[in-house]
Parts: sequence; C-alpha cells; structure tokens
Amino acid sequence: MVRLNNQRWLGYSFVAGFFTLVGILIATGLDLPNPGYSQNKAGSKYLNPGVVSPFAVVVDRAKDAVVNISAEKVGRMSRYHSWMPFGDDRQVPSYSLGSGFIFDSKGYVLTNNHVVSGATEITVTLANESKYKAHLIGSDKGTDVAVLKIEADEPLAALDLGNSDSLLVGDWVLAIGNPFPQEHLDRTVTVGVVSGKQRSNLQFGGDATPDYQDYIQTDAAINQGNSGGPLVDIHGQVVGINSAIASPSGGNVGIGFAIPINLVKEILPDLMQSGKVERGWLGVYLQSLNKELAAANGLKSQEGAVLTDVQAQSPAAEAGLKRGDVILNFDGKKVIDATQLRFWVAKAGPGRDVPLQVYRDGKTMNLSVRLKDREMAMATLVRQPQAPLQTDPGKNNFGLTVRTSTKELCDRFDVRYYPGVIVVEVESGSPADRKEIEPGFIISEVNSREVKAVSDFEAALKTAGQKKALSLLVRDLDSQPNYLALGTP
Repeated sequence: MVRLNNQRWLGYSFVAGFFTLVGILIATGLDLPNPGYSQNKAGSKYLNPGVVSPFAVVVDRAKDAVVNISAEKVGRMSRYHSWMPFGDDRQVPSYSLGSGFIFDSKGYVLTNNHVVSGATEITVTLANESKYKAHLIGSDKGTDVAVLKIEADEPLAALDLGNSDSLLVGDWVLAIGNPFPQEHLDRTVTVGVVSGKQRSNLQFGGDATPDYQDYIQTDAAINQGNSGGPLVDIHGQVVGINSAIASPSGGNVGIGFAIPINLVKEILPDLMQSGKVERGWLGVYLQSLNKELAAANGLKSQEGAVLTDVQAQSPAAEAGLKRGDVILNFDGKKVIDATQLRFWVAKAGPGRDVPLQVYRDGKTMNLSVRLKDREMAMATLVRQPQAPLQTDPGKNNFGLTVRTSTKELCDRFDVRYYPGVIVVEVESGSPADRKEIEPGFIISEVNSREVKAVSDFEAALKTAGQKKALSLLVRDLDSQPNYLALGTP
C-alpha cells in the first residue's frame, strides 16, 4: 500500500514538473528546436539534410548567390514604327532582363552574353534587394557567356562550379532564376532531370545562336528571364548556365538547354584576363559523316568530318585542303564528328601548326595547317567582302545581285541564317528596289522552285524564260517569310 501511494505521488510530481517547465519556456520566450534545422559553431542555421527534402537543402545553399540582371540598351526605333513623329532615327532605350549567379565572393557574376550584349548600363540585384552597377569584365558571343563584376563592401555568397562531364542522363538538376521578371517571381526553383547531353546544331535565331554548342538538355522548367541563371546538381554545384528553350509557343514545354559549366571553365581564364576568347580558325565549312556519305567515300566508319567548302586564302586553303576532303585526325586525335572538330580547332588557338590526317580519293594523306585568329579573320571578311557572284545580267532584269546564303554572310548582314540565296546588292530604281527588297533578304523559292544556291537561282530564272514576273519566297531582315511578285520594268 505504501509503495502504491509513493508511485501516485511521483506521477503527480512529474506532471507538475512538466507543465512548470513548459510555463518557464513560454514565459522566457525560448523557442523549441526545429528538427529541420541544425546550427554550426558560428551560430548560423542550416537545413538538416536528414530531415527535409534534399532539393530544399540545395536551394537553401544556392539561393543567395542567384541575382537579377537588368541591362539597358539604346537603339534605333524599328522601321515598323516610322509613323511616329520622331521618325526612324529616334534613339529609344530598351531593357534586357535575365538572371545570373555569383561564382566568386569578390563579386564576379556569370550570365549569358545575350542578356548583356550591347548594354550601356547593367544593374545587378541581390537576394536582399541590394542593387549594384555592374562592370562587364568579358563576353563571348561564340558560347553565349559573359562575366560581370560588382563592388560590394563585404564578401558575397557564391556558388561552386561543378563538373558537367560527370552528369548522367537521368540525374536530378535544379534551375534557379527569375522567370517573367515583370511578375517579380524572383529565385523561382524548378526541378527536373538531365534529358540529354552534347546537343548541338540548334538554331535560336539571329545573334542568339552561338557558334559553339554542346548543350545539356533538361526538363527543369526554363522560361523567359531564366537566361543566365544556374543549373545545379543535387550537391548544389553549378553544372550549367540556363540559356535557351525549344518551344513552338515561346513558353516552357519541357525542353530547355544549359551551357555545360566545363565549357565555361575552359574560356573563363580568357574572359577574366583579356575580356575575350582567342580561337583558332581553319576557314572551312564542316559536315558530319553519315552512313550514306561514308559509303559514298569508300569509308567503313562514320567517324570524321567532311569539308563542304574551303574559304579562299584561309589556313585550310594554304595547307592544300579541298572541298570533299574528310578530316580523320586533328592534332593526333581521332575526329568523331564536325562538332567535335569545330571545338578542337577553336581550342587549339591561333598561330599553331597542327598536323592533320585527311582522306581524299580513296587515300589517306598527312598535312600540316597553321591556324589563324578567328576574330581577326571574321573582321577581315567584314572589312573586305568577297566580290559577289552575280547572276547572268542578260537574263536578270530584276535588279538583284545574290550569293549563296552562308552563316558568315548572314552574320555580316545581321540576319538569321536560312538556306537559299542572300541579296547582296539591289539596283536603284529596279523592280526589286520598288518592292523594297534590301541587302540581307534571303530568297528560298522562285516560282515554287526551291533555291539553295546561286546555281539554283540562275536555273530558276532560266526556267522562267520570258515571263514578265517572278513569284519569290523571301525572308526579310526580321526573318519573316513572304511571297513577293516581282515584275520586270
């Protein structure tokens, strides 16, 4: 009996003590520990990976390093607004809004070149809403990468650059950025997987299409404004820079593209030191082999890159390379396809003598080529354009001078590349001039006949005979397709 009374007394004492402790906690304002957080020696809280979602842990570590970017640009008003009282020459400001991320606590920011290209003023906004004027350290149109610098009073949160080569198709990735900036959806997080790797030969339109492509494809949602933001892996390291989407509507359909961070790391030293990237230039047009091309050339393997054209006075021409040659080996390395060779030529840099193994007319041969500087070569092409290939003046009464459309020519006229013939000159007062056809227009069809080269254009004119008008399918300077009826004088 005594023992039972003692147990009852102990029970009452425990209950009373528990409620007393709770009362003390409430009275003193102490918080009960949150099992989702841990605390380091410095007293800072961080998410506990053993309790919360691993995605939440990644975002908690990464979000403060993601920034908003606003780039002010000034340009001429579009010709489609010439009815306004200011006319075509009015200079009007425009803004490019995108994302970026700090990769160095000293204030260095990575983003896309297309976000800041041509900007007169760049503003970077941090997660705490602090705004800084940014200085453009370097940019590279070839890969669509740019580096900015902001001056902060203290070290900033920064992301580690990971290893994109270690990614596997199916790995988890997170895209962090600022979609639809006008809606203030800052630091939106989307989750997906790596859908594919080494995506290339993509056309995004005009200047938005980089020359060097090796994209990571992901289904993590990427939308307008996400450009320049980080694609991070499950460890919170940056594996890519979100750059583009494939979409018929302009919105996300689950096919997004990010620049691999290993490609960025290759060019980063050049951008930091000199503000640009030096690349080697061979002066050829390349095409990957397929089964049919390999068989036609008597090759048992599809490895290699075939030359579809060799530019005059280029390193390739000086080395004796010819159209139709297949490059099998570059600088001691086996060539798999045209994309790989293009990267190798660029990476080799200017001024180097590079050995080649070439397949021609059923035989292999060894050549050596001295690469030139790509940027200087492109500038020379712009300053000293080659004489255009004119159509037969006796049979072309429409006032057009055309050349076969190439990416280099389209770049010179600042238009998007399409197969066909590109107008390089329009005779004043001619039928073409009266229809407001301009240099840079691309003709892809004549009288319902497809045109891919100057020879096709001449053949179409000859077939048209003595007709007094032509039906042309043309793309204007904004790449909009239209049919035009072109009459003779």
